Amino acid sequence: MAGSDASQQRPGWRAVGNTPGERWRLHKASCGHHRQAVCELWTHDRGWELRLVVDGSDLRRSHVTHSSDEIVDVTEHWKAAMVSRGWT
Repeated sequence: MAGSDASQQRPGWRAVGNTPGERWRLHKASCGHHRQAVCELWTHDRGWELRLVVDGSDLRRSHVTHSSDEIVDVTEHWKAAMVSRGWT
């Protein structure tokens, strides 16, 4: 099925993503440490990739989509889940 994956890639894709920015940033104090969670939006060969990164390098979640509506839905869902766990 590798051939079918290649046919679904975005035209002109160079296999290197970049980030046009972040969707939100939350903070939390835990055991005397300041923690930070960021929801980043990256380009992806099939559209866009959302990444939830904690403390700069800990990738907690990733989601690929081509729908702007889904970007909004996923980012809101992730943020609500983090806020329910004490992130602000």
